[in-house]
Amino acid sequence: GRCSSGSCGSVGVAAAVCEKAAVSSLCLGSFLRTRHKLVSCRLRVCSVCRMTTRSEREKAQKLNEQHQAILSRMLREEDNKYCADCEAKGPRWASWNIGVFICIRCAGIHRNLGVHISKVKSVNLDQWTPEQIQCMQEMGNTKARLFYEANLPENFRRPQTDQSVEFFIRDKYERKKYYDKSAANAINKEKDKRKEDKRRDREPEKTSKIIATEKEQMRFGPEHSLHGIPTEGARLESSKGPVILSPELR
Repeated sequence: GRCSSGSCGSVGVAAAVCEKAAVSSLCLGSFLRTRHKLVSCRLRVCSVCRMTTRSEREKAQKLNEQHQAILSRMLREEDNKYCADCEAKGPRWASWNIGVFICIRCAGIHRNLGVHISKVKSVNLDQWTPEQIQCMQEMGNTKARLFYEANLPENFRRPQTDQSVEFFIRDKYERKKYYDKSAANAINKEKDKRKEDKRRDREPEKTSKIIATEKEQMRFGPEHSLHGIPTEGARLESSKGPVILSPELR
């Protein structure tokens, strides 16, 4: 027979070809509409992602500026103006887990010690975390020398050649040849005390929340409270008298 679509006068095989073309045209139109929706959706999602990424980037940049300000202020302190190991002027590197400012030569030696002993960062080229900044603030070159150089000989002269500096640094941090254990124990006790004080400061907040929850349950009844939050039925009961709670609200 002739083509059912009426768009051509062909018969037989031509009718089937024409029908297939019509279906393909419909599918193409549907595909284009769907693709347009997908593209629009992706554009909206990407714009949200860009806004989130921009916000996070600005926040990270602001935090980094704060950290740089703290490090710059610390570098203005007298002992921090010189390398903690060889006393070279103007250190721009730091071992943040030890808490000392060091020069670029000593930074290379510290890296060779391994990260289980010394973790090295550039003062102004690397990103710093709040934890790393806190370690530097708690120590610094002056305090670190009280621990790591407590038992230095009185007539000790700081080495200057690369090899002798490396020997000294390994003795100082790896072998802990000059380390004052009693001072280290004292500082550890001080840290534990600060942690305990912080924990105690948080306890009153938890206690007040528990008391508030108990008062709420005494007022409304435990069945009217979901994890310490009064249900809608309980709020109605407090304002309009007793109500019958539905199973969903119980």
